[in-house]
Amino acid sequence: MVFGKLFKVWVLCVIVSVIGGSVNAKSPKKTQQKNKEIRLSTVDIKGKRIEISNRENKVLALLFFKPSVTKHKALLAYAQIVYNRYKDKGLVIFGITEKKENIGENLESTITFPLIADSSKKIFQNFNIRDCCGGTVIINRNGKIKFNTSSLVNPETLRQLIELEVLGKIFYDFPAPKGQTLFVKDKKAPNVELKEVYSKWVRNFSSFRDKNLIVTFLSSVCSVCRTGSRVKNLIKLREILRKRKKEAKVILVFFKPFDEKDIAEWESHIEMPFDKYISAGIFTDEEIYITDESHKTDPLTIVINNTGKVVFAESRRMSETQLFEEITKSIE
Repeated sequence: MVFGKLFKVWVLCVIVSVIGGSVNAKSPKKTQQKNKEIRLSTVDIKGKRIEISNRENKVLALLFFKPSVTKHKALLAYAQIVYNRYKDKGLVIFGITEKKENIGENLESTITFPLIADSSKKIFQNFNIRDCCGGTVIINRNGKIKFNTSSLVNPETLRQLIELEVLGKIFYDFPAPKGQTLFVKDKKAPNVELKEVYSKWVRNFSSFRDKNLIVTFLSSVCSVCRTGSRVKNLIKLREILRKRKKEAKVILVFFKPFDEKDIAEWESHIEMPFDKYISAGIFTDEEIYITDESHKTDPLTIVINNTGKVVFAESRRMSETQLFEEITKSIE
């Protein structure tokens, strides 16, 4: 279908004009003609010119965010995962904030979809977005606004909204790439680089020489992680293992976009008496979110023995009780 047919072009025209582009038309009436070309021209925060014409078969997501809000940063990081998966299927994402100076190097280096500084707030105002709370706008392939709210939705909601427009259905789990997984029983653990949280020291899994290594991966978009329930259960598990005289070292690995400040904020209300690391570039939908049953799970706990083999990998279907029973069995 030629873009411009069977939808209200004036909606997209407003988007184009406030972002700083131009609509190749003289009047709203003429923009409703068939085959009318729609052009968007703007500059992102890196000074890169964005030229998009004939938005045929595109799904557009506008994410209004405030860089100082941790949840907003986490949502953009998750949006990057969704973008990586669906950009070749017609997904376009714009991250829109008020001031370029507030974005920070972390977001600039990790987000690949365009980030736009709307200092005039014209885009905010056009969609009735209050900059304090963020905002989410989803526009379908026909240019119709399907979702518009003056807050940033949670990661799962964002993914489902996008999947409904991109795929026509919701996938609740990202499949493993080519049917394979990172953590499979009796396979060597990948030599993942881990930066110690409170220093710049980097270690690899291969550098650990403990008899058993219990590794739990956490992310900022995980509700179980934020409540601290997994960490509390790990504390209980460690005490059980000590009583049974089983040797094991417990460490926590945080997916990016965690940084030291985020983790310090967690520690203010959650006891985290384990060695803490931030993973180096491993936060992608094709890696850590995969378990031995090809389902994503967050948090994800694995057990590695002293030869570097994975002797246990958490399954999404496990309850917390089942999880820790299996971990205990896997430890010599």
